[in-house]
Amino acid sequence: AGSNWKFALATDPVVPNSSFYDICFGPDKRMWTTSIDGVYIFDGSVWRRFEFDNRRLGGHLRDMTFDAAGNLWLSGGFAGVVRIRVSGNRGTQMDAFSKPLLASDLSLLVNTDNRGWVWIGGDRGLDVVDGHNWRRYSQDDGLASNDIAEKAFWDDGDGTVWIGTG
Repeated sequence: AGSNWKFALATDPVVPNSSFYDICFGPDKRMWTTSIDGVYIFDGSVWRRFEFDNRRLGGHLRDMTFDAAGNLWLSGGFAGVVRIRVSGNRGTQMDAFSKPLLASDLSLLVNTDNRGWVWIGGDRGLDVVDGHNWRRYSQDDGLASNDIAEKAFWDDGDGTVWIGTG
């Protein structure tokens, strides 16, 4: 805190020495991270690997977020996104979403607003799910471009959502 920042490499036998792509806090107040080979959880003192069948995805993991129900959403080097039901340190069910439900199989943005709605952006606009209903937004709805910029999302907290485009 303050002006005396200290940076330290997180080292632990559980955590691989590889690149990490995203970080967020889950509804359980633990820190969650994605790397090429998996998802890791830090509770403030201990690292754990999140156990789920990521071989099924066929590509590295990139972005993640949690929805209002506490499900983990992931995108990466695979078509579309997946939603994983979380039970402790394990995934209990994995649901994949891709075209034609999504506008594109290329997911560059996966994030959640303050209502718990999941926003998925790619090269053909935005898809939003409120937990039950899906909506699609494009230039026809006012986006500057259908090409959504990677990680360019901000929930202003007042109901306004900011989206960056190409």
